[in-house]
Amino acid sequence: MRHFRMTKQINRGFADAIKLLLVFAIILIPTTRAFGISEEQKSVIDSGAEYFNVEEDACAGSSAILGPLLSEVPEGARVYMVGDSITNLSLSQLNTEYTQSEFEVLEIDADGGRAISSDTVGFSPTGLQAVALDAPVIEVADVVVVALGTNSRYEDLNVQIPALISAIRSANADVMIFWVNMFYADATSRNARNAVIASNAATSNYRIIDTVGANIELESDGVHPTTAGSTTFAQAVVRGINSGGSTDTNAPPSSAPGASYDPLGLTYPAFPSDTEMASSINAYLQEFFPNTPWFGIDNDIGTWLLRETRTRNINPFIIIAIGRQENGFGTVGGRHVRQYFNYFGMIGTSPIDIDGSAYRGFSSPTEGMTFFLDTIQRNTQSADRGQYADVVNLYDYQSMHQSGLIAYPGEPLDPNDRNGPGGRPDGDRLNGWDNVMEVYTSWDVNKNNGPPTAEQYRGNTYNPGIYYRNSVGLINRITGLTLSDTPTRGGSGIVFNCVGGAGGGTGRVTGEGYSFPLAPQTRAVGGIQIGQTTTAHHDATAAFDLFSTDSADVFAIYDGEATIVNTDFGGIPGCSSIMFRATDGFYYWYGHLKETTIQEGVPVRAGDKIAEIADRANFDTRCWGGAPHLHIDRGCVIAGVPQTGGRDECRDPDFIPFLSSIYAELPAN
Repeated sequence: MRHFRMTKQINRGFADAIKLLLVFAIILIPTTRAFGISEEQKSVIDSGAEYFNVEEDACAGSSAILGPLLSEVPEGARVYMVGDSITNLSLSQLNTEYTQSEFEVLEIDADGGRAISSDTVGFSPTGLQAVALDAPVIEVADVVVVALGTNSRYEDLNVQIPALISAIRSANADVMIFWVNMFYADATSRNARNAVIASNAATSNYRIIDTVGANIELESDGVHPTTAGSTTFAQAVVRGINSGGSTDTNAPPSSAPGASYDPLGLTYPAFPSDTEMASSINAYLQEFFPNTPWFGIDNDIGTWLLRETRTRNINPFIIIAIGRQENGFGTVGGRHVRQYFNYFGMIGTSPIDIDGSAYRGFSSPTEGMTFFLDTIQRNTQSADRGQYADVVNLYDYQSMHQSGLIAYPGEPLDPNDRNGPGGRPDGDRLNGWDNVMEVYTSWDVNKNNGPPTAEQYRGNTYNPGIYYRNSVGLINRITGLTLSDTPTRGGSGIVFNCVGGAGGGTGRVTGEGYSFPLAPQTRAVGGIQIGQTTTAHHDATAAFDLFSTDSADVFAIYDGEATIVNTDFGGIPGCSSIMFRATDGFYYWYGHLKETTIQEGVPVRAGDKIAEIADRANFDTRCWGGAPHLHIDRGCVIAGVPQTGGRDECRDPDFIPFLSSIYAELPAN
């Protein structure tokens, strides 16, 4: 492809004088590691479907995100674009679409075969070189569009992407950047590359323009768009800019424009932040398995594991879940675990034959881990996947790993013998039976509410239910999610994730990161007023009784976690209260609740739904007194140390004007 450059003459002095400075709302990176989901999303996830509603911004008004927010695209924005042959083929269509959207095209610098930096296919200038040459243009641009990555080596992307973004920001620190992801036909390669683009979006502060869902028509090479495809590509790019990019800068490619990542799938998830996820993995192991030899691989095993799984495009939670299940991350087991670094129960004699053992051995922790990583990649991605051909998610992989069978709840293995061998009933049919292996696939921890008997379990015993439940519990603990522990055939744990709000959060969040704690988040909530500086609580202490409708949603007021969730408050079953420790240092006490969704010790973000207020139908007046309401206060400060809330004698008086100021920012109705 020939190099093509289209440039408008720029008056540098005039441009400097009129340069538009975009305003960035800088939000501190939260310390929480929660990526929560709403109840609505959870119900969809539990059904095995992907949650996406193009008409609904699940994070409207929220700002608790990883990294700074991007400003809106200004009217008449000046655009610079750097790309490769796909951009080159689409030049005329891009120019037409930009012009029709009233953007001013400063330059489209497109070159066939262009890589981001390493000149792997002999084309020059690279993306980095082009950006350096075009720095005077970028300096006066409002928007930069990057459409690169197809020609760069996959293993270099995590270094090259931040380097290119840094070079752009060196020319213009305030410019809005969009990265166009890839749409070529090879889904495995494309998705892996797009996942890396997605995983860098938050930390490098750019938005993604999703072209995967645009159904761009391709030439026979499976890479380049046809003439019609070039028009579709151009339209997708400009539409992406106009809409502010993907609603989730960290989404893996999807069949629909939008945002999702899959912590229970086979491929590498587009985590909201790889750095934060690595820290969560490290924290979990250090707290519960501090003696694991996994730290012998790398002291920062979380970062090491994410890097190695990302390179292979496999889900790191497969490694973590099986490592925990097999032998507690190498902390228990025989010689094959402790002496020969076999953390995954692999049977065989190669590469090290362990005398008297059916298990294989390895010469170092790294060798054992790497072998298993390569095994998973082969089992999920090779042309001949053998028994793993039907494996589509974490549950399937675990089932095949442990016993070579896949069984789902309510789906007995042998359709001709639904009641078990010899006519023995298996109760509610949630437990299938495999005549060949003589295995019950029990979905309950203990069948018939007691220890399994020899009659119930003959030969090899296998319980995919408890294995999977343990694994999902582990994943929820590390991620802060509340994924269902019941898999659906072909389904997984796809989590909607959005920029501009806490992952799955349902409440508005202020620029300071606080959320008014009760729905509706309007000034229709009773028991509070604008400008309130002294309490109106019935006992004259510094607290609020906030009144709303029956079963109104209750939100986390700030990032933090519950230290106590009491679901039997006052001796009334289901009447709940929460002691909430926020990362602002205060303890907030919530009372008169039902349907608590927050778990003790599991971080959530501001605006996440954590409960509902108790209703009339189920509690009469026992849980809430005169009318359904939320009681909220925060503990006082003694000698500079915040105290727990929920006590009459220790309530912070500053909480009254503070919450009133948040209330003042709410819409009237």
